[in-house]
Amino acid sequence: MRRAEVCRCCGGRDLREVINVDRVPVENSRLYRDAESAAAVARGDLRIDQCERCGFVQNSAFDPELVVYDDAYEDSQGHSAYFTAYAERIIDELIGRFDLSGARTLEIGCGRGDFLRMATERSGGSGIGIDPSAEREQGVDGSVEIRAEWFAEGSGHFDADLVMIRHTLEHIPDVEDFLHLVRRELAPRPDAVLYLEVPDTARIATEGAFWDVYYEHCAYFDAESLADLLRRTGFEPVDVRLEYEGQYLIAYATLGAERGTPPSRPTQMDFTAMVDHVAAWQDWVDARVAAGERIALWAASSKAVALLSTVEHFDPVVAVDINPAKAGRFLPASATPVCHPDDLEAYSPDLILVMNPIYGDEIAATLRELGIEVPLWGMGPVPARI
Repeated sequence: MRRAEVCRCCGGRDLREVINVDRVPVENSRLYRDAESAAAVARGDLRIDQCERCGFVQNSAFDPELVVYDDAYEDSQGHSAYFTAYAERIIDELIGRFDLSGARTLEIGCGRGDFLRMATERSGGSGIGIDPSAEREQGVDGSVEIRAEWFAEGSGHFDADLVMIRHTLEHIPDVEDFLHLVRRELAPRPDAVLYLEVPDTARIATEGAFWDVYYEHCAYFDAESLADLLRRTGFEPVDVRLEYEGQYLIAYATLGAERGTPPSRPTQMDFTAMVDHVAAWQDWVDARVAAGERIALWAASSKAVALLSTVEHFDPVVAVDINPAKAGRFLPASATPVCHPDDLEAYSPDLILVMNPIYGDEIAATLRELGIEVPLWGMGPVPARI
């Protein structure tokens, strides 16, 4: 696909390149039934540019035809007690702050519908989830309907009090057009509330977290660019802040002026730390390989796929994941096998690299229950003991 020459958000033509990586897997959250299929995945290029006009960061080489969202796409976090506690807190805050008891909720990009079901259970309302990767199913005593389709024009009949878009906006190349569509569909409900949740790009840049940049994420935001985008698309940000120990950026918004506002002058993010961190990680991996150490990754996640696609000669014995749907599968590109924690001992790892240290305590507790004594290392500029 020909590289985009303009900002897909505001149409600006002054793009500054910040990351350039060839041939990365295009679907980090799709696991495979055999190693051969996993190794033969489609690949694309990362050409990460920042717009000097609005601050939006995009993969200018992103080709939507390469990414397939269907029921083989698996990115559920609902098996983690830590994540569940976070989700419950956010939902309760939404319900209390905006008086959403009994609300009708629409979630765009609902995945398997775990977060939506939790929201309807705690609000006592009903919900509809839309996601092309979802399975066609119903739950919560029929109060939640999951639709395996794309959100499109004419969806206003959902009559929603609350619209949630979680970890979806970063997968949409034409984000401004998309939010204009959402705004038009909400026009009949002037009191509706919008909830957004995306990865925080400012953290990724500051920490040099190259494992958090991957092909499916064609759109990247910091707090300033997200709030600016909301105003330009006819929403009024009520709150834009960091959550999940600074990893997620969340926004509450209500309907504002339909004409929107022009882009503001953004703060330019510095991604240069990534270069140094890749080199440091390569040295760490080379030392482990030379020592013959067997490394397990904890989480068969997009982070794991991005890490293995960037650092050379890294061949973990296994990726461990508490999601039972991932066990017995293989990571894309590296073809690393995936197992459930109950089966980890068979792989005899010398150390476990925790892809997201936020889950460190939860993982340590699981290992104690299993009677497995293996040192845990966490992500950072270089791996460090946790």
